Amino acid sequence: MTPTLTLSPAHVRAEALDALRKRVTHAAPIVVGIRYPGQWSGPSAFETEHGTVSVLCSQSPLEIRERLVDHERTGVPLVILTSLSEQDLGDDVTARLAGRRLRQPDRWRLVADLFKAREVDGRLPPWLVDALVEAAPSSGFPPVASGILDLDTAWRVFLGELLGLRHERPDLQMLIEWTSDASRVERYLRADDAVRQGVSARLEETAGEAARAVLAMVQGGTGADVVPAGLVCLVLYDSNVRGEPTVREAAVRLERFRAGLPMGIEAGERWGRGSRELLAKADPGERRRWVDRADALLVSLGARDWAWVADWSPAGFEQRLTRFAGELGAFVAARASAQDRVAPLKDIESLAHSVGAHDEARTQADRAARAVMALRLVRWIITETADASGTLDQAATSYVRDGAFVDRARMALRDGDEVPAVADAYRALGDGVTVEREKTNRRFAERLAAWPGAGPDEQVLLPIERVLQEVVAPIARSVPVLVAVIDGMTWAIAHELLASLMSRGWSPLAPDGRDPLRAVVGVLPTTTEVCRASLLCGALTRGTGEAERTGFASHSSLVAVSKAKFPPRLFHKGQVGADGHGQLAQDVRDAVASPDVRVVGVVVNAVDDYLHKADQARPRWSLDYLPLLGALLYEARQAGRIVVLTSDHGHVVDAEIGLGGGEDADRWRVTGVALSNGEMMFGGPRVADLSSAWPSGASDRRASAWRHGSLVLAWSERVRYGMRKNGYHGGATPQEVLVPLLVLGTAEMQAPGLQSSIIPIPTWWDPAVAALALQPAVAAVVAAPSPAPVREPPRNLLEVAESPEPPTPAETTQAPAAVVATGQQPGPPWLDALFTSPIYVEQRGQVARLGLADDRVRAVLMALHERGGRMTRPAIGQRLELPPTRLNGLLVAVARLLNLDGQSVIEIDDPSDTVVLNIELMRLQFEV
Repeated sequence: MTPTLTLSPAHVRAEALDALRKRVTHAAPIVVGIRYPGQWSGPSAFETEHGTVSVLCSQSPLEIRERLVDHERTGVPLVILTSLSEQDLGDDVTARLAGRRLRQPDRWRLVADLFKAREVDGRLPPWLVDALVEAAPSSGFPPVASGILDLDTAWRVFLGELLGLRHERPDLQMLIEWTSDASRVERYLRADDAVRQGVSARLEETAGEAARAVLAMVQGGTGADVVPAGLVCLVLYDSNVRGEPTVREAAVRLERFRAGLPMGIEAGERWGRGSRELLAKADPGERRRWVDRADALLVSLGARDWAWVADWSPAGFEQRLTRFAGELGAFVAARASAQDRVAPLKDIESLAHSVGAHDEARTQADRAARAVMALRLVRWIITETADASGTLDQAATSYVRDGAFVDRARMALRDGDEVPAVADAYRALGDGVTVEREKTNRRFAERLAAWPGAGPDEQVLLPIERVLQEVVAPIARSVPVLVAVIDGMTWAIAHELLASLMSRGWSPLAPDGRDPLRAVVGVLPTTTEVCRASLLCGALTRGTGEAERTGFASHSSLVAVSKAKFPPRLFHKGQVGADGHGQLAQDVRDAVASPDVRVVGVVVNAVDDYLHKADQARPRWSLDYLPLLGALLYEARQAGRIVVLTSDHGHVVDAEIGLGGGEDADRWRVTGVALSNGEMMFGGPRVADLSSAWPSGASDRRASAWRHGSLVLAWSERVRYGMRKNGYHGGATPQEVLVPLLVLGTAEMQAPGLQSSIIPIPTWWDPAVAALALQPAVAAVVAAPSPAPVREPPRNLLEVAESPEPPTPAETTQAPAAVVATGQQPGPPWLDALFTSPIYVEQRGQVARLGLADDRVRAVLMALHERGGRMTRPAIGQRLELPPTRLNGLLVAVARLLNLDGQSVIEIDDPSDTVVLNIELMRLQFEV
């Protein structure tokens, strides 16, 4: 039996509009008669797109006739509601009604008219029909194409009008997102009980059991906590911990937030996933509010100790770091045998990965990076073998390729952490590494003390005074050169800075793509007045700025490649910057831009200036921190200049220990006092005689004739003399003695004989490289990997037997043999399916101009897949045997091919120098 329809203003309005739309003539004002036995509590008039419509509810024929007289006079459309029959009204009244009859209220006819439908799906519940009539706009709803108003269409329209959910079958993700819009939630709360009950039943049908709990929270006034509660579900329903008693109890307590409704594991997991997806799209402010509230809920539920399970929880990030530090501390304390370290390494790697995978790792990148550095040092400890023998050139090469990375990692750990337990673990690990490094430092100093100096045929070690002659001048014969001297820069800083340089398009260059790392040996003691003067004058000497400028401008090898009127020019600190905003002085810009000035040198004192301070801040060595260097590189790029990036000496950081003695020097002293622990006597042709100093206040400190002598130098990092600073130099550690040297260019620069090259990365440094080199798994922690063969660099950087021909277009689209072989290894099913996907084929045709071969795409995807979808750019370059400039072009091309509709299947994160593959998104986009 059809329920009796109670007329609402919406029904009356719909009947009136229907009559107005169907009237044949506009001559007479329209009157709509509706047979309705109930009481009318609605308005006496309402507005429509056709103007005002009056309403009369009367059971008196006389009253109706009187109103009709007024109606004819005013011309205002009239709706008459009456329980009288047409016979009771009389023929004269009935004849004036639209259609010459009294309309019988019919919800099904009304809703059909609103949708221009011939039929209405009988499954529509009456309350939904009435609600659609209530919600209808003046012009009705868009007509249904088939002429049939089906159930799904009705739901889509109604949920769109009431909730803003324009879908016939909303899923849980849509519902959770809906709760974040207060205005849409308010419309739902204003609806009557029948509507809310019907909507709740529908959403539970389409979105599952969790929908009922979500709506219960909304109706209970805690709708703002729907997303935080869902995030909490990710902890309480996680398969790893949900069996814990405290977690089970917390899951029961959570019921009070959803009106006591119980919920199954699957529903809780779905609620959690939906909330997590919404969190990923939220703006930073909303995101922070949600995660802080979710952490507070975990506390109130008694489950805070399990926050580490979640990758969204700020408290969980702290817990993950603490768990990592605990395992790290246990490893440092144990260190019993190589076999005993197999399990701890696996655990430490897993915990370090959990730190990096947490959302907070993006906003607290430095803290996450320190965990990675700690993991790298653990790998180094496990794989490191004592270097008990060998020559100085072998020790120097080992430091440049390996030891400098160790220093970079342990310098990062000196920053500690906000959590005391984490900071303590880092300190213990750093101290352990320092003990090992001290042994290496002593052996290096012993070899250095016995080294007679490089002869003219030296193939590996390059004395600092020969850099201009053997590196800069040969390049300047073909292209202009900028020599950038970063005073005090170590190899550790150079490796860190290189990542920033490569992100700006600069790439290391070497003859025939060889290893671009070459050991440059400074002069002793490693002080500015000796090392920098010898570098810039091209001979062993002692001097200051004026001597360096004179020696640079008159250097025979540089003069030979320069025009007579445009000698080499050198700029020092006070001449480089125009103001305090990272701007270059005009003279520097003009010199770098001039094609006539073949060689320009610039001294940047950022590192050395930092060393002389005693503050507690450690800089992050990048172009952002070195704005003058960034400006120099910009000008060099515009002018097409190759850049030779080097230093005069390195440094060691403050170790909070000193010998005292009142010496002015940092880490050297004259003889005459017995040697203490950490010191060593040095003499010979490369040790300056500093027994006499320049007169105090002397204004003319020109280069002096070289006199060698004997000095006591510190080989231990723990030795310093004089006042405390951030760092010191003058000693005999490889950090101070071995000077960075990198030749840099960009893709658009042409440098005959030089090619973009790959910086070798230690296998313990990058997880991807380590996974490739250390196999089987046990060998990874028992034996050190065999180092990759290193080609000996030529004495002259441009001394190549035969300049290789440029690659043909066909060669540029083919992967190296190793890459092709890797690409043909059995891969996951989706990888093979990708290349036959019609969507992929179509997309490849649209980017055909990129000349991107499928084997290259396969090689990139295979490498990323094997590393769980994340890999650093240097690791990919080493895996694919591609130099940075070619690698960057390949990655950009692959991203353009795979990133459909602005969705990032391949994402290149420049700050972390990481490439990320979203495998699930790719499978969805290409239907594989």
